[in-house]
Amino acid sequence: MKKLYVIENEKIQRDTLLQILNQDEILSEMPIEVDQDIATPDALLEDIRRNKGSHIYFLDIDLEARLDGVQLAIKVREIDPKGIIIFLTAIKTRLFETVNLVIEPLAYLVKTNFTLATLQLKIAEITALIRRRYDKTEFLIVEVEGVVHKIGYEHIYFIETLPRTRKTRFHLENEVLSVSIPINELKGKLMFTEFLLDLQSYIINPTKIRNLDLGKRTIVFKNSETVFAGKRTVARVRQSLLAAH
Repeated sequence: MKKLYVIENEKIQRDTLLQILNQDEILSEMPIEVDQDIATPDALLEDIRRNKGSHIYFLDIDLEARLDGVQLAIKVREIDPKGIIIFLTAIKTRLFETVNLVIEPLAYLVKTNFTLATLQLKIAEITALIRRRYDKTEFLIVEVEGVVHKIGYEHIYFIETLPRTRKTRFHLENEVLSVSIPINELKGKLMFTEFLLDLQSYIINPTKIRNLDLGKRTIVFKNSETVFAGKRTVARVRQSLLAAH
């Protein structure tokens, strides 16, 4: 189950946020657990390393801890690239133009002298954004010989570049499609997903890998397709899989 974390160093503010989130009608309709206990950066990072998935994070920018909110968000992104981040901050400045590019937060909650009712409305706006994000179907739209294909991420096993062309080949469970889209363009479309994107000639869905053999330099997928790749590529895939567990 997806979890929602609130990392806020002011206990009264954190308790208020948790109370509102627990009573929010939108969240109550979604398969999301509001975590009541985890309140520090270190505890958060430890928990999401154990509980793999795409979670929701309310992070105070001005944490009085070893990591501030921005530093914590960067570490969260390394573990949970698809997670939804909402920053809590006293004031939003031009600094956040850079933060937006690096971290891509869903929203900011600027802390002012809100009444409880106003804060509830602000939280409701954010939870509505969260629902729209989770309701959004994850897919790529590609055209092959004049036919438009809408391919869900979960159906993609791997994508490979075709030598000496700007084309790529999509390997699905029972189908292969050649597409006139360069692999770097596809990598841009798949940023902040679980796909392995740091390979020169491939995009790989790690959930579709059956086994990996570094000695034979092979990657075997759950649909029984096998990729014979270079030692560096196989080593990078292995490193990514180990980092995810």
